[in-house]
Amino acid sequence: MKAFPSTDNRQAWAQRALALIRDCHLALDQAKEEQPFLQEMCRFLVDSGGYPLAWVGLIENKESRKIHRVAQAGLALGWLEFLPATWPGDGPGRDPVATAIRTGQPAWCSDIPSVSTGAPYAEVAEALGLLSCLALPLSRQGRVYGVLALYASEPGAFSPEIRDFLQTLTAFGDQGLTNLRLQKQLAALTGDLAAKNRLLESFPFPS
Repeated sequence: MKAFPSTDNRQAWAQRALALIRDCHLALDQAKEEQPFLQEMCRFLVDSGGYPLAWVGLIENKESRKIHRVAQAGLALGWLEFLPATWPGDGPGRDPVATAIRTGQPAWCSDIPSVSTGAPYAEVAEALGLLSCLALPLSRQGRVYGVLALYASEPGAFSPEIRDFLQTLTAFGDQGLTNLRLQKQLAALTGDLAAKNRLLESFPFPS
């Protein structure tokens, strides 16, 4: 299945985009924790978006350059074993995931077999029909903390129009996660204040 119909079939693309927006709203409404939401996001990008593979990785820190994959969906999950668990710290690089993390901007590869020649995963990607990739950084207060990677079954699948839409969708989901974290912090603060009030009320005060 193609990730999105080409732009000459704008009606079909609009229907697919609306389905993704609907799914994102629904996932955020039901979200209680961060990881289940990220897993659900990968699922609807595969099921409603038509992408053969989607995964989310969180970075440990800029010093270790480790990527922890915390959510994934699609028919080619075994391919993730061939991806590096770290990213290069400098240099231009050709890996969209590494570039997105380093720059904080979307990065893409329009033809994995030709652009990633020599990379250990390129041959496997081609065998599985993963021919192009888009990496979207996840950021909080201007700091990149993770990345969403999407793969398509045809080269050049991520046109500027599609990249802009997916970047906006990801930013919307990212903002929802920020709100979820703030709600949890507020609930924890409220519980702490209530506990302190109960403690104060338990002390006898002279009349």
